Amino acid sequence: MWYNQIMEKATKSSSFKPKLQKAKAKVASAYFGHPSRDIKIIAITGTTGKDTVAHFIHKILLAHGQTAAIVLSPNEKPLTAMSLHKQLSKALRNNATHAIVEAPASLLAQHTFHNLPLHMAILTDLMPTQPGYSTPTDYIAAKSTLFQQSPHFTVLNHDDPNFDHFNAFTPKTAKSTYGRHRDATTRINHSKLYKKGTEANLTSGPSSFDIATFISGEQAVAYMAAAATAALLLGIPTDTIIEGIASHEPQI
Repeated sequence: MWYNQIMEKATKSSSFKPKLQKAKAKVASAYFGHPSRDIKIIAITGTTGKDTVAHFIHKILLAHGQTAAIVLSPNEKPLTAMSLHKQLSKALRNNATHAIVEAPASLLAQHTFHNLPLHMAILTDLMPTQPGYSTPTDYIAAKSTLFQQSPHFTVLNHDDPNFDHFNAFTPKTAKSTYGRHRDATTRINHSKLYKKGTEANLTSGPSSFDIATFISGEQAVAYMAAAATAALLLGIPTDTIIEGIASHEPQI
C-alpha cells in the first residue's frame, strides 16, 4: 500500500522529474528487500544487440556452471523500477548468481537503474536514430549514466564512433574493449557470413580462438565479440565461451 501511495504521488507531480524517478527506484529496491545487493548484475546498453548479447552471456554462464537470469525490456512492456527489482528478487530466490539486464536509453533516462550496484556494464553500439544524422547528445547522456554508476567491469565497442566518450569513464576494477580496431582488447581478426550462421576469429592477449553462432549477419560478429569479452573479464575459459555462444538458438 505504501509503495502505491508514493508512486501515485510521484506520477501526479511529474513522472519524468529526476528526483521522483530516482525515488521510485529506491522505493522499489527497498520493497523487494534490496535484491540487487546479493546478485551480480550485468547491464547491457546500446542501440542494437542488447537482447542477443544478453542471451550469449546467459548461455556462457550456464556452460560455466553458473545459475543466471535474463531480465529483458520488450518494447510492448518495458521494465519499470518495480518490475526490475521484482525480477531480480525472483532470480535471487532461484539461486541465480548473475542477472543479465537489458538497459535501453529510455529507462536509463528515467533513472530506472538508479543506485543499482553493477558488476558489469556493456556497450554494444550507438547508432544514429535516423540515417544521415548524428547520435543525439541526450541519447548519449542517457547511455552514459550506466557507466557513471562505477561498475566493477566495463566492456566497450572500440569501433563505435562514440568510443572516446565512454572510454573516459573509469570502472572500479577493469575495462576491456572489442572490435576490429588494432587496440581492442579482444580483436576481431576476420569473419565469415553464411546464410544460417556466422563465424569469427578473435584474439585476446596471446591467444586466438574461433567462435560461431546460428545468427547470420555482420552485426552478429560484434555481438559475439562483446559477449566473449565480457566472459573473459569474468575469468571464463575460451572453450566454455565457444560452447556457450554456439549453444544459443535464436528464435525464428
